[in-house]
Formats: sequence, structure tokens, C-alpha cells
Amino acid sequence: RSSDLRGDLKAVEKVAQSGLDVYAHNVETVPELQRHVRDPRANFDQSISVLKHAKSVQPDIISKTSIMLGLGETDEQVYSTMKALREADVDCLTFGQYMQPTKRHLKIGRAH
Repeated sequence: RSSDLRGDLKAVEKVAQSGLDVYAHNVETVPELQRHVRDPRANFDQSISVLKHAKSVQPDIISKTSIMLGLGETDEQVYSTMKALREADVDCLTFGQYMQPTKRHLKIGRAH
């Protein structure tokens, strides 16, 4: 799995052209919950840019991302995120169930 390399597209290019079969970078959650879940240096738009750029410089590479469910996202937010990822030419999307590892971590959320 690749980091977003802080949005450095030259670095993304280097990784994408390194001989990988799959360029994997997780967007983690829907855009609306990003600021609550991810490191503030990362965001959904930056991740989309990274995934899109990797695919554009190495069209045969398989691009993959994942999102966690159970953080309070709505069905509509998930559908919208899936659409945005498809529009960015992401090939594979996996879903994981968020499980709160300790009481200090983010609580499991319910859609409102």
C-alpha cells in the first residue's frame, strides 16, 4: 500500500513506474468524514489525485483503494464516494468494517 506521498505527483509517478502490478492507496472513508478520521495532511481530493495520476502515467497498472464502514457514513455518501472513485479510473474498491481497537480510538458511528 502506498502513502499519498503528500500529493507529490513526481514521487507517485516514480512508484507507479517501479514495476508494481497494483498501485494501492486507501482513501479510508467518505469525503465528509475525512477530517475526523485521517491525518490532517491527507484528504480525499489529494488521494483521488494520487490514484488518478498513478493510472495516467502507468495505464496498465491496477489501481486499488479501500474505505472503512461503520464511522457514521450514510448510504448516499458511500454511493457518491464509489462514483467519484470510478470517475477517477480506480479499478478495485474494497470495504472494511471499522472496529474500535481501544477506547482511545474513534468510536463506531451510526448514520443519522
